[in-house]
Amino acid sequence: MLVETAEDRDLTPLRNGLARIGGSLVVVGGGGLFNVHVHTDQPDAAIEAVRGTGTVRETSVVDLRAAVEGCLADQARAVRVGERQAAALVAVADGDGVSATLRSLGASVVRGGPGNNPAVGDLVVAVDQAPSDGVIVLPNHPNVMPAARRAADATSKDARVSETRSLPAGIAAATAFNPIDPVDDNERAMSKAAEAVRSGEVVRAERDARTLAGAVRAGQWMGMVEGRAVAVGRPLAETVADVAAAVLHQDAELLTVLVGADAKDADRREVTDVLRRAHPDVEVQVLDGGQPRYAFVIGAE
Repeated sequence: MLVETAEDRDLTPLRNGLARIGGSLVVVGGGGLFNVHVHTDQPDAAIEAVRGTGTVRETSVVDLRAAVEGCLADQARAVRVGERQAAALVAVADGDGVSATLRSLGASVVRGGPGNNPAVGDLVVAVDQAPSDGVIVLPNHPNVMPAARRAADATSKDARVSETRSLPAGIAAATAFNPIDPVDDNERAMSKAAEAVRSGEVVRAERDARTLAGAVRAGQWMGMVEGRAVAVGRPLAETVADVAAAVLHQDAELLTVLVGADAKDADRREVTDVLRRAHPDVEVQVLDGGQPRYAFVIGAE
């Protein structure tokens, strides 16, 4: 189960409660996003216990006796044992928070991103060391796609590149990953999850420039959506509102905000308040991404 907005202080009573109804218990994650795995004969009770801790975003109930007997009996996302998985995941990301979230969802993380493309060799090593012969690679930025494709071609494994073009899309895809499922099934599920995400960024301009949205001076806020400027030279609240309006679609239920390494606490509070007031019918999830360059990355799904 994937649970959001859980407080760290709630995890000990949650673990104690789940331990009373099951075994092979694992709770991993951080920054408000946790993955819970437990073997139990009372799945409904386990789900209710997790709901008491936070918002359950995803549940998966598997009959281990029939599906994984003798294969993956004590393995969960982000936890490796000696046996091999049916599929494995490699993701590219910058930022401690984003990396921790992806690891909690089962990924091996290679550091990299815009302006810091990972080496093809590092990606090949990560794929070769992954605990399965079927591996899905999440580039999480258009600039990383070429390196990811070259790495997939260079390995002897069955490596697939999921065309995740942003960190929110990568997190959504990783959320759909299940190490027990075959790589073909994972590729379809993860592609569908990523395609449902639209994302944008809020960043300070590095230099004076002219954009399709108007002129911007160095140090001013810029709102970008899929590489296109949608707001420039405006206060942070207005810039965030414009980006959110551009990425939200009719069926969107969740706005994910990844807070960058250089974002100020006051700016974080302002962004969170603006989005929750403007979109009361949409869940707003704020995570400490720690990504460089982009103060805020906003994804809608």
